Amino acid sequence: MQGLEAAGYTPLFARLLAQRGVTAPDAADWFAPSVRNLRTPDAWPVLGRIADEILAFAQKGAPIVVFGDYDCDGVSATAILALAIRAVPGARVRPFLPERLTEGYGMQEPSVARMRRENPDVALVVTVDNG
Repeated sequence: MQGLEAAGYTPLFARLLAQRGVTAPDAADWFAPSVRNLRTPDAWPVLGRIADEILAFAQKGAPIVVFGDYDCDGVSATAILALAIRAVPGARVRPFLPERLTEGYGMQEPSVARMRRENPDVALVVTVDNG
């Protein structure tokens, strides 16, 4: 946080950035993002384990729900992942999006309850764009 303050950010703004994991060297990229600064999948070691787990459920034919969000990137992410899982022979996957006006943003109790009612046999829920 001190580095952010030294870079000219107010104490409050520096604290907000620090809470989001932004350091002074990263701050410029945070406010002026570039495709060149995107991390490769290798930078996320857990990603491979997650993919393996999803694949194992898909190969067993276990019911999977891809739980997204109703905005543009949420609908896109839900569709992309559901289609990718559906490409696995025997996979059983259903996309799920909350109702914007009645269930709100993200994984709220009303949307989770409806997802469970509509998918009582779900074995795995994968969330996308529920940040």
